[in-house]
Amino acid sequence: MLFANVQLDDNARIRKQVTVGANTMIGGAARMARPACRTNTAKVGTTLEPRYSAVPGATVNPTFDRMPSMNRLLLRGLLRRRSMGPVPEVAVSCSNLTTDPQRLAAYRSVCGLAESDVLPLLWPQVLAGPLHAAVLTHASMPFGVLGIVHMAQSTTQLCPIGVDEPVDIQVRSTPAVPAKRGAIFGIRTDISVGGEPVWHSEMGILAPKLDMPGEPPERVKTVLPETWDSQEAWAVPESMGRTYRKVSGDMNPIHLHALLAKPFGFRRAIAHGMWTLARAIHDIPNDQGKLTVDAQFRKPVFLPSKPVQKMSRDGQRQTVALMSADGERTHLIAEASWVP
Repeated sequence: MLFANVQLDDNARIRKQVTVGANTMIGGAARMARPACRTNTAKVGTTLEPRYSAVPGATVNPTFDRMPSMNRLLLRGLLRRRSMGPVPEVAVSCSNLTTDPQRLAAYRSVCGLAESDVLPLLWPQVLAGPLHAAVLTHASMPFGVLGIVHMAQSTTQLCPIGVDEPVDIQVRSTPAVPAKRGAIFGIRTDISVGGEPVWHSEMGILAPKLDMPGEPPERVKTVLPETWDSQEAWAVPESMGRTYRKVSGDMNPIHLHALLAKPFGFRRAIAHGMWTLARAIHDIPNDQGKLTVDAQFRKPVFLPSKPVQKMSRDGQRQTVALMSADGERTHLIAEASWVP
């Protein structure tokens, strides 16, 4: 599978705000000027230019004077030869990135998310997409992007992020470990607001052609609930890959059309994994306290299809699974836990 992620408009800007009592009025809707779990906030109400800088301690530090084009980076990654050796620590960072409100609204719509004065849990992953591509396609990486697979996603929100707050993002690769076929390495993303950490994630990515000596670590098996509290049937149209592409910028051909997916070994186009996850956790609130979601991507969701989402909740933990209608295949397993 060709790994691809998402890109944000280079010209995103913060909207004008006026203070109303203890709240801030953004585009006609009131929100808190600072979430209660943070001691500070970013400068809302002024236009800030993105800044790109080196990351201390990293082996390789690509630098940019503007948000790079993800599609150009992925094309370059497809054309170059892979290097040899271990996965280096490649790191990139960017400060003062903001969210385009129109793109965010479209993202909420396609993922089934309700309006809110805080960013959706997985939106920062969208915002950091071009930086992920910059790390993955760097010349020092010992693999090509063709064939690497997004296997797992762990996301932790330490505190909600206001929709108009500029964020600072740091992305770096993490060491690889042996796998049954190839090796698995990580892409770590850290986000702060006003100098305070608020969000981080790590993608587990399989590089099948990356030879690595040693025994793979024992896989921890996820035990699914014996009974489910609720379930919901989905109807995913054939066009979903193209629809999500419009809001994410992900041009990966395996998601766009069956004819484009077949050269990569798929009989039909498949849904984006990050869309599947966002849709599956759409009813898990992220507007208060700490929230962690650990997800495993098992089998692809072919387009069109009618999978079934199942949910079970136990106190402050919730398990979500997306399965085929006949129950024979598990597409996704996600476990959420939060502290109010």
